Amino acid sequence: MKKNILLFGMLYAFLVSCGDKKSGDTMNGQDETTVTPTPEAPLTVTECYEMIKNKDTIQMTLKVTNGIAQGELIYKLNEKDSNTGTFTGTMEKDTLRAEYSFQSEGMMSIREVAFVRNTERDTVFVEGFGEVTMKGDTQHFKNPKQLKFDKNSIVLKRGKCY
Repeated sequence: MKKNILLFGMLYAFLVSCGDKKSGDTMNGQDETTVTPTPEAPLTVTECYEMIKNKDTIQMTLKVTNGIAQGELIYKLNEKDSNTGTFTGTMEKDTLRAEYSFQSEGMMSIREVAFVRNTERDTVFVEGFGEVTMKGDTQHFKNPKQLKFDKNSIVLKRGKCY
């Protein structure tokens, strides 16, 4: 019987020593630590696009960070006043929608712009056109879902950043 008690006592001591460690216990003389991953810096992508067709030139610099799009647009269309400005908006899937603030004929204007990225080749953006309405001092698309993206109109291809 003494052997059984001794054997039971040794088994009990063994099981207790193999139990779960509590926080604050040490392993190999070092405290346990929890590593919390640090958030990565937001990824910013900068791309440049242009269209040079006959005597018309359009240039766009596009920067996208976490779906927020901003950049510059320059329109130099033959026999029309050129305009230069900046835009801010969103890039959702293949569609860029933004408010474009620009200078033309010495006046500041704001209008909504929309471009769709060609799904076959992501190196092409096609500008969308549709019926517009004025809201305050800004020209907006009346029905953005009815925009027409004509591949024979304004098509910007990836180009040099100036």
